[in-house]
Amino acid sequence: MMDTEGLYEFLILSKTLNFSKAADILYLSQSVLSRHIKALEQTFEVPLFMRSTHGVQLTEAGELLARQATVLMDECDHARFVSALSAQNKRQVVRVGCVLELAYLSYIQNLITHFRQQYPDIKLTITVLTAGTPESLIDANLYDIILTPCEFISTASQVKMHFIQSYPVSVALYPGHRLLTENLLFAKDLIGEQLLVPFAHELFGPYARNWKVIEKATNQRVVGLKMDNLATALFEAAVGHGVVLVPDFIKPIAPESLKFVALANKYCRYGVYIYYDGRQKNQGAQLFFEACRRTSDN
Repeated sequence: MMDTEGLYEFLILSKTLNFSKAADILYLSQSVLSRHIKALEQTFEVPLFMRSTHGVQLTEAGELLARQATVLMDECDHARFVSALSAQNKRQVVRVGCVLELAYLSYIQNLITHFRQQYPDIKLTITVLTAGTPESLIDANLYDIILTPCEFISTASQVKMHFIQSYPVSVALYPGHRLLTENLLFAKDLIGEQLLVPFAHELFGPYARNWKVIEKATNQRVVGLKMDNLATALFEAAVGHGVVLVPDFIKPIAPESLKFVALANKYCRYGVYIYYDGRQKNQGAQLFFEACRRTSDN
C-alpha cells in the first residue's frame, strides 16, 4: 500500500520547489525529506525532480504525479479505511453511551480500562452524552450500553438495568455566597435560594428529584429554575445566578470559582445506573453489563 505521508511531502515540495522551505513546513530535516523523496522515486521507478545548483524543478513524471497526487492520497486513505473496517468487523463492537458527569467518575473509567484489558477482541466505542439521557434514547438503537444517573421505570422487558451506586451531593456556590463559611449544609439553609436545575425534564433523573426533595423539605421556599444542561447550570452558578446540587466528582468540569459544600440530606442523592439493551443480542455488551454488575456488587 502506498505511503500517503510520502505523497503529502512530495506535494509540499512540488509547491515550494525548495527543500529547505518544504522541510520547515513539514518539520523535517532536509536530509530526511531528501531520503523520503528518493524512496518515492524508487517506488515509481522514475525521477520526480531535477536537482541542480539553481534549484529544484519537477520532471515530466513529477508534474503528472502532482496533478494526480491528491486523488492517489484519497484512494490510499479509502483503502486503509476499508482494511481497518474489515478488521473491525471481525471484532465484536459494543456501543457505550455515557453521560458527561459519569465520564469523570473513576469507577467508570476503571471499569472500561479493565474490560478492554480483559477482552481485547471486543471493541468498545464510547460516546459521551452531553444532552442528557431521555428514556426514548434506549429505544433509539444507538447504544448497546447506557451509563446514566436516570432510573427509568418503563423500559422494554429485554432491557436490563442494574443500580451501580449512589453518591451524596454538594451545593455548588459562587464566590461571596452567604453559605461559603459553612462546612455542612442542610435543606433549611437553602430557603430563599434560587436552585438551578439541569435536565429538569428528566423526571427520573437526579437533578429533578433532588429539586423536589429540597422543595418539600423547605415547604416550597426555594425557587427552581430549569436549565438546559449541566454546563449551563454551572456557568450560571459561577456568575451568581443561583446554586446547583451536584455530585463532587463533577468538579473537574465546573468553573474554578465555584466552591462545593456538602449537603446533609439522605434523600438528595446522585444515582448511577447501567442499562443493557438485550434486544440487540450483543454478547460483548452482555459481558460488559455482567462485568459492571460484578464489580459494583463487590
